[in-house]
Amino acid sequence: MLYKRGQISYEYVMLVGVILVVMIPLFYVSFSKLSDTVRVNQAEEAVSVLAKTADTVYSLGPGSKSYVWITVPSGAVSTSISNNELLLRLSIFGSISDFHANTKANISGSFPSSQGSYKMSATMLDNGIVVIGLVNDTTPPVISNINPVTGSIVRNSTFTLSANTNKNANCRYSTSSGFSFGSGTLFTTTSGITHSSILTLGNGVYTYYIKCNDTYGNINNNSNQGTTSFTVNLDLTNPVVSNTAVDKNRTIAGNPICVNATATDNQAINTVWVLVTSPLTSPFQQVQNYTMSDTASCAGTSGDNVYGASILMQSPGIWYINTTFANDSADNVGFQSPYPNIKINVSSNSSTGPGQGLTYVIIDKGWYYKTPDNNNLTANDSQSSLSLLTVDLTDDDKNTPPSTNKLKYSNVKNVFEGFIIQLNKTQSDFDYVSIRLKAVDSDILPYNLTIYAYQANNNSLLLTNTTSFQITKVFQAGVDRGSNEVMVTATVKAGSSPFIKLRIVPDTTMNNKVAHISEADFGVA
Repeated sequence: MLYKRGQISYEYVMLVGVILVVMIPLFYVSFSKLSDTVRVNQAEEAVSVLAKTADTVYSLGPGSKSYVWITVPSGAVSTSISNNELLLRLSIFGSISDFHANTKANISGSFPSSQGSYKMSATMLDNGIVVIGLVNDTTPPVISNINPVTGSIVRNSTFTLSANTNKNANCRYSTSSGFSFGSGTLFTTTSGITHSSILTLGNGVYTYYIKCNDTYGNINNNSNQGTTSFTVNLDLTNPVVSNTAVDKNRTIAGNPICVNATATDNQAINTVWVLVTSPLTSPFQQVQNYTMSDTASCAGTSGDNVYGASILMQSPGIWYINTTFANDSADNVGFQSPYPNIKINVSSNSSTGPGQGLTYVIIDKGWYYKTPDNNNLTANDSQSSLSLLTVDLTDDDKNTPPSTNKLKYSNVKNVFEGFIIQLNKTQSDFDYVSIRLKAVDSDILPYNLTIYAYQANNNSLLLTNTTSFQITKVFQAGVDRGSNEVMVTATVKAGSSPFIKLRIVPDTTMNNKVAHISEADFGVA
């Protein structure tokens, strides 16, 4: 009988233990959730009560003041007051949550982020701002937005020194580090949180220190005073930049060129840079700045005001050294004007000729011409029959000149037919120029041609310095494009028209022989 009673007692204890094992975690979880809910309510109420109090004193007008108690919950990470918003950031439910409250009033100040209950005040200032802060606050004002900012250059002898505080305060400034508040100069203008004074200074480097005293008598000490260091420089003279030059106007892609320029000023030169336009296209940057040095290998002797830079010519084409800029220690900027726009002709390799070292560009203008009867080659453009064929001569896959537009010479009435092509560049823009034609048929191969340039009137042919040219290939689908090319550099250089303009003329040996072309372009370098 005793054994049975003991067994029942043991089983009862075990049952109670099992119940406790199950219930205690459930109780803990429920308690934690209840605690988190309480903290959320405290956070929401803290910002809400402060916002309502701020709006209350705002509605009552300047000079109004009100007090309120708030509770900051445990887990508060930070608090802030800015413009029309109060924010309390709380670590809750395993993450950070923000609790906001907005006000009609423009507010400033601060409220605690440490757990506890606090008596807060809200005061309406004359400037329309409501300042929120602790009653019996022991925290000195936070000084911010000091102007001139540290490192800046002041260009006027008279300017404003200003600063902001996060709460209502009186502020003083001094050029002495660690000055006592009473020995500083009081800012002449204050709204309670914005403070300013007009200063008049000469050239020099200045450091100003700022301390503030709030309505509770809290004053910044040396470790949290405001500080700014700036330079007054009344120099308005720009550096003089001249003599931008290069060591060569022609090179091969992948090689550098040396650029130098002279920069002088009535004080120290700070930076010199050269502006360069390259033939690179998107996504690469076409216009770039390159910093120049007084000690670079391109710069001459250190201290001689000659600056230099070695610039790599990354791709073939025409590069331009536009101009050189310089600024001084007062940040005045000068540049060489007018821009020198020095042209650098960059080829793809050392060999320049048909198919090598040339960049091929489509024509800007193209015409078919036919000279009047018995006028021979002396017939100028205005006397000939011209048909504009620019599009037809730039893309044979889409457009080709009509079959009536051809290369032909007829000794009957001495008539010449052919094509005129133009590139809207001057004769000095390139060191090498070629013509490349695609022939689609020809009565005879080779088909002999002569290339003529134009005189200054851009209408009459220059009958000297011509180039002989032969069509030797005709386009065959799946074989080649029938390209025929010849260098015409000497003819182009001899021309004196405003543009690179050439007339393609069949030789008299081609009497009544016809050739048709479908594309014409220039090779340049």
